[in-house]
Amino acid sequence: MKQLIVLISTVILGIAIAAMVLGFRADAGRLAGTVSGQIDAMVTEFSGP
Repeated sequence: MKQLIVLISTVILGIAIAAMVLGFRADAGRLAGTVSGQIDAMVTEFSGP
């Protein structure tokens, strides 16, 4: 019985960690897009005449 409880809690913990990691991936993708846009704007501004 104790082994079943440990198994279920381990599965729940794994799902929680996976959800947290996937949430960070979405935030990181959005941050990378924003930074890339800012760098492009800066390069365009400084490369002009």
